[in-house]
Formats: sequence, structure tokens, C-alpha cells
Amino acid sequence: MTENLFLGKSILVVDDEIDLREIIASEFQYLGAQVFVAGSVLAAQDILKDQKIDLVISDIRMPGGSGLELLEFVKTNPHSKTSVILISGFADFSIQEALIKGVDGYISKPFQLDEIISSALKCLEN
Repeated sequence: MTENLFLGKSILVVDDEIDLREIIASEFQYLGAQVFVAGSVLAAQDILKDQKIDLVISDIRMPGGSGLELLEFVKTNPHSKTSVILISGFADFSIQEALIKGVDGYISKPFQLDEIISSALKCLEN
């Protein structure tokens, strides 16, 4: 059943846009994941310090910090097996920097929820 597609997985959704954050979080909860949400990089870092997170889905541009900073925070922990998917609606963003820092997936806005689900599945399979 698709309701259990992410059963046993923990996902952190980070976006300063409340509506978008809640839509993504609700979809993954429906699919069985334990979901955490954060509206900023600092809040996300606090969650990552306290919880075992399998996947972070983060917007790139947010007030008070970027998704690239969060990516770096996740990837600098040598014991972390957390995958990171970045989302951006800006054409001036270069995926090259994110690739160098170890991003696991990238999605452009606007997007369909099935794009995020598909990307998440690929990240969690590896």
C-alpha cells in the first residue's frame, strides 16, 4: 500500500513558506513517515541535533540562513547518513555548489508532489 511507502523513515521538511511546508509534510505523513518541520535553518539544526533524520527536504532561500548552509551542516557530520533534497524557485541558483557539498537531490519550483516523492524514494534507497 502506498500509505506505508515511507514507514519507519523520518523526514525533516524545512521551508519558511508555511503552506508549502505543511503540504509537503502532510503528504509524507500520509505515506507513513515520521515528519518534523522547521521554518528556518536554525530550527532545522536543532531538530537534527536531537533526532535521527533519514531525509531533509529544504528550500534553498530562507531568511536567516540558506538550504546550502543546512546541507553543509548535515554533510559535515561524518556519522550522518541523512540525505538532502534541495528545492529552489530561483533561476540564478547554481546546482554545482550543491553538488560539490553533496546534495542528494534537487527540485525546481514549481513542482508536483510526485516529483518530491520520487526523489525521496531514490535518496532513501541508496
